[in-house]
This record gives sequence, C-alpha cells and structure tokens, in this order.
Amino acid sequence: EHSSETKDVSSRDAEPSSLQEIVSDSSDIALTGSRDNDTSKERPKEVEQERVLFDGWAFSRLAVNCATVWDISALIHNGTLTSMFEVIELLLQVYYKITDFPGAKELTMFKRGLRNACVDKKMQKASPKYINMITSALIHSPFQQKTTLTRLLNSFIKDDTLCSQTDNLDLQEDMFIEDPLSGGYKHVFILSRDQTLSRDCDFPGMCGFVVKGGPNGTNQFWLDELCTNEEDYEGTKVHYHGDVLPRDMFYYSIWSGARAMTRVRVPDRVLASCKQWLPDVSNWVTECVCVQYRVTR
Repeated sequence: EHSSETKDVSSRDAEPSSLQEIVSDSSDIALTGSRDNDTSKERPKEVEQERVLFDGWAFSRLAVNCATVWDISALIHNGTLTSMFEVIELLLQVYYKITDFPGAKELTMFKRGLRNACVDKKMQKASPKYINMITSALIHSPFQQKTTLTRLLNSFIKDDTLCSQTDNLDLQEDMFIEDPLSGGYKHVFILSRDQTLSRDCDFPGMCGFVVKGGPNGTNQFWLDELCTNEEDYEGTKVHYHGDVLPRDMFYYSIWSGARAMTRVRVPDRVLASCKQWLPDVSNWVTECVCVQYRVTR
C-alpha cells in the first residue's frame, strides 16, 4: 500500500530558490554537459553515471544554459537527454525566461526533431497524466508565457510518437527510509511479477528497486542513484533484478503547495522550478516520489 504521508522539504529545498541564482557559477558547463579544467570551482563527488537517476548539480547548469528550444535539440542530438520528460523539464526553464517566442515554423521543426528522436534514438515518451498535472498547475501561474507553453505541451499529448498512455508504468514509492546521520534517504519501489522481466523469480520478499539520495559531497545539490548492491536492500523486504535500469526511468517528486484555499500539485525534480512559475504558492511539501518506468521500447 502506498504511503500518503507528506514529507517536509526543508532538507531537499537546500537548493537555490531559483535556478537563476547559480547562473554566475554555471559558465563552466556547455550545452554538451562537458566541464572545463578549472579546479578552483567546487566539484561534486565522482559517481558511477550508469546508476544516476538525477544529478541536481548537472541539471541546474543545463537548465541555466538552455535559452531556446534549439538548445534542447542540441542536448537530444548529443545524447544528454534521453526522455521526453527531460525535454518537458527544460521547456519549463526555457519558457520561464524566454523573450522571443519561437514561431509556428520553428516549433514544427522542433517537434519533428522530437519525433525523430523518439523513433530513431528510442527516447522515452512522456505520459498524458504527467503533462496534464503540469498544465493544471500552470493555470495558477501569473506569467503570460504559460499560455504558449501549455499549447505546446498539449500538442505533445495528441502525438502518439511523443506521448503514450501505456509505454510507462507510473510507480509511486512504497517506503521512505531516512538516515538522520548522513542526511540521506532511500525510496523503495515494489514491482509486481508481471512488471519485471524476471517473472519466474523465486527469491524471498518482493521484486523491486531502491533509490538512494542525499547531498552530493559538500555542494548544495542532491544526487539520486539506483541501488544495485545487495547491502542497500537490507531491511527493505525488496530484492533487485538487473533488468531494471536507470535508462528506462524518469525519477521525480510530486510537490504540493497552498494558494488561497487551493492545493496546487506539480510533478518536478527540482522544487525551485515550481517556485519560479508559481510565486504565489507557499508551504510546499513532497506528496510522494515517483518513477515513470518504461516498459515498451
């Protein structure tokens, strides 16, 4: 049974309240995600990239450097983005700070590139539920560009090359384990036998996976990784099969905030993104942590 308990976000909101606050420290990250050799700037700890589900340090710099839809296209072309969920995440950043809206012809070309990526590069499709949650939240935003962005996002739902009701499992965490000593945490996800390739599993307990996260070294951003070591599963009643891979997952939180007498719910990996678009919403909490797990390739 899924836990409905909301969690305080004070620790996870240690990131800047606006991603623009880090722009002065972001010049060392190009749109390719490559870093320069300036060792005077603080670097996060080295991580095994194949296990990473979300690197707040890397994402924040991509978000700041993305200024147009063509910057997003470049990130798809070089393999930095592998999911339509990531595309939507960066579109929220681009349209928040945009001053020159792309025309109809440009958007047609942009969407054609997205379709090609979903077909040729097998990029993960978005889900209608995820997009609808975003557009419902944008209704409460005071910024005029929400209208243009909402129209673009709604067009994704109508395109089955970009968006699918059945390509992803919409998973919600089944258990949250916090480590007060390290400041880290674990999110436990359970898969039914028909949701994993290991359907003849006879191991004790339940099939699933664990995501662990916490502060990335001494910097202010967070890092979330898929656990693949047996010791990380102790005490969770869950065991891991190697067919569950980060490349098939989009990992995010559903945030909930108060606006007058209304609760506004937004799916996003970074609370700062929600705060940018919804400055009149306050008292943010994490409702749950979720994974869009791709089952169709």
